[in-house]
Amino acid sequence: MLIGFISGCDFPATSENTKSHTEATARPIVYATSFVVADFARELSGDNIELQLVIPETSNSIDWKPALDDVRRIQSADLLLLNGAGYEPWLQTLSLPKSRLVDTSAGYTDQLIAIQNSVTHQHGPKGRDAGGPKVWATWLDPELATAQLRVIEGRLVRLKPDSASSIAANAALLANQLDKLNTHVQQLQKQTAELQVTVIVDGPFYDYLIRRLGWKLRPASTPGIPTNSIDPPPDASLTLCFVNRAENSPNSDTLRQTMKSAGVPIVEIDLCESLPTDSDSCVQAFESNLKRIEAAVQQITK
Repeated sequence: MLIGFISGCDFPATSENTKSHTEATARPIVYATSFVVADFARELSGDNIELQLVIPETSNSIDWKPALDDVRRIQSADLLLLNGAGYEPWLQTLSLPKSRLVDTSAGYTDQLIAIQNSVTHQHGPKGRDAGGPKVWATWLDPELATAQLRVIEGRLVRLKPDSASSIAANAALLANQLDKLNTHVQQLQKQTAELQVTVIVDGPFYDYLIRRLGWKLRPASTPGIPTNSIDPPPDASLTLCFVNRAENSPNSDTLRQTMKSAGVPIVEIDLCESLPTDSDSCVQAFESNLKRIEAAVQQITK
């Protein structure tokens, strides 16, 4: 379970926040800015590092703003694992050693998707602008998640060379799980290749996964147009709706009700921005997502 590093959100107090980790602990201190990146690091390193999630359990790196104490603690870390793709806008306001920053999405910047003007990022009733030019939920595409995993593996090996063999073995196991997810995505893409599936979405979270599936994406709303004014495409049998499983807001509830009334299958997607629902790891949550998508496809194709 992820409880081990979630509890780490209550950062240990030190009399001198900027001192090296070697003065306080025998293990390197590694911070992660996303739940998925933290989960991967935990799977790879076990107890070889002191792993902590930078953001509080109830927040996310898009919306979070670090306090002065948070900045000092981050600066004292041996490594800061970033998701990248614009997921950490607060990073632009900090002065951190570049040698300790690891952008896990840096290897595929040419594959990042620009956020369309018609899509907004919403977390809770108020919502907010997407906060960056790129879609950040890269991890929903198993191929991109695997690329992130390999970056994490390489930097953890550099940080703990004496644990290189165990880190590599753990990485191989996790990569195999992600490869199975990738095969599942390919099967779904092949199964629906002739259907021209359209997906109505509640935010810019699913673009990478929808692109891999070969489907068309349609935002649920545009600026100035309320969610409840949505008219589903004429052929609802070829339409799905993806909604953030953790989102409980008036807008998301309205979208669910609108799609239900139109007979459009609704797929709840666990974004893993916090502890996965009914799963022990993010990879398990991703597999559950694909199973729910597959069940919805079967519903519209039977």
